[in-house]
Amino acid sequence: MVKTYVVGKDVFFKKGTLNIEFEGNKIEFISSELSDKHDAADILIDGKKPSDFTECYSFTRPNAGRGFPWNTPSFYHITNNTPLQLEDWKLTITSIDSTLNTSKNTYTYTNWSFKVEGSKTGFDGTGKGSEDFISNSGRVKISKDDWHIKQSQSVTRSFRMKTGDIIVWKVIPLFTDKYVAPRVQDPSLEYITNIIQGIPNGKHTLQVKTRNKKAAQIKKIRVYCPSIRS
Repeated sequence: MVKTYVVGKDVFFKKGTLNIEFEGNKIEFISSELSDKHDAADILIDGKKPSDFTECYSFTRPNAGRGFPWNTPSFYHITNNTPLQLEDWKLTITSIDSTLNTSKNTYTYTNWSFKVEGSKTGFDGTGKGSEDFISNSGRVKISKDDWHIKQSQSVTRSFRMKTGDIIVWKVIPLFTDKYVAPRVQDPSLEYITNIIQGIPNGKHTLQVKTRNKKAAQIKKIRVYCPSIRS
C-alpha cells in the first residue's frame, strides 16, 4: 500500500529529469538531508500539471477555528458539481424565521435565508436552509440535512442564530505544481512535501524536471496505493 523509491538507487535523474511509472493516488517527496538549496522543479503527472486534476482540490471545514460546530450556525459538509478553484468562500445569513420559547428562553429556527459569495467566483446565489442548495457556478452544494443547527442547540443552550451571521471556508490545494526543497535543519526528521493527493487510484506516470538540469533535492519518493482501486 506504500512504496518508497530512493533517488539514486531505485530511480535516477538524467540531465535534470526523473521519470517514474507508479500505481496509486498520492505522492510525497522527502527532501535530501542537509539541503540548503531552493531550486524549483516542475512536476507532471500523466503529462499534466497536478493543478489540472480537479479531484485534488478540497474544502476546509466551515467556520474552522470559530467555534464550529457548537457555537456558530453552520453546516458540516460541502460538495460541488463543477470543478473548484483556489479561493475563499463566505455564506451570509440574510433572514431568519424563528419562534421564541419564553419559558426556556430558546428559539426554534424554522427556516433561514442566505447568500453565497466566492473571492474569485463573486456572488454565487441565494438559498434557504429548508432546501438543498446548489450555487450558480455549481462550486457549492449544501444539503438541507447537513445544517448543524438543532444539534448545536441541544448541546449549547446559549446558541443563537442571527441575521448577518457569516460562515467561511476555503478551497485548498492537495498538490503542488513546482517542488522547492524545504530547508533541512534536523537530518533525523523527514521533511515531507505533498506533491499530489486524490488522483484516481491506478497507474500513472510522474515526471520531475529541474530548471538547472541537475538532480532535485529529493532523497525519497513515497507513493500511496490504497487497496481499493478506482
